[in-house]
Amino acid sequence: MEILKKIDQQYAAGIINVSKLDESDQFLHYHITILSSSLEFILTSVYASNNPSCRLKLWADIVDLRSFVSLPWCVFGDFNNIISSSEKVMGGNSVHPSHIQPFIDCLQEAGLSDLHYIGFHYTWCNNTIGPGRIMSKIDKCLVDSNWLISFTTTNAEFLPHGISDHSPFLVSWHDYQPKARPLRFANYWAQYQDFKSLVEEVWREQIFSDPMNTLNCKLKKQKERLKSWAKHKWHMPSQEGT
Repeated sequence: MEILKKIDQQYAAGIINVSKLDESDQFLHYHITILSSSLEFILTSVYASNNPSCRLKLWADIVDLRSFVSLPWCVFGDFNNIISSSEKVMGGNSVHPSHIQPFIDCLQEAGLSDLHYIGFHYTWCNNTIGPGRIMSKIDKCLVDSNWLISFTTTNAEFLPHGISDHSPFLVSWHDYQPKARPLRFANYWAQYQDFKSLVEEVWREQIFSDPMNTLNCKLKKQKERLKSWAKHKWHMPSQEGT
């Protein structure tokens, strides 16, 4: 898949950090950090079994992964399954509801839906000419609501088949909007002398304004200084989400 090639290239170039969180014979589950911005998200690469019974285990695994994901989440790859009769045309066996519904239930429970895409609708072809030709949309790029909120113009592009019988695809975004997060104060910080010094330093600063504005300014300064202090002291990720 083109998206995995890009990840490998960017990891090798020192652009991103990749941590494997989980895996099975049907998926790989990664935590991705873009080092220049500390942007974080979760990617799950899927290569589903040809056996419908084995795919039931994959659907259960995806639902289980959901409970551990709080960052924007993208699940992509070859699912070997469609979600409606409109995703398969010409030849082959008819689409049976029993092969569709478990996948639909999985997507609903996991809160995943198709990312807006351009390019080829049918992503797999059996490369047969004539009445036996089969085309279907079994390759997907699925995302959760957190992804859609964070990457408002993101899209997938399914490209022409090459030597493979699957369409490669790319995912792109242009306008990540980080959401400010509150300062998470920990009581044990007060045990450190440099914490006390930092607090005293901020409150000693002179601000020439009315009392209410002075208080607001000092509280904002205190929050930013403490975020920076905690991040460097324990190498904590940025609280700003950038």
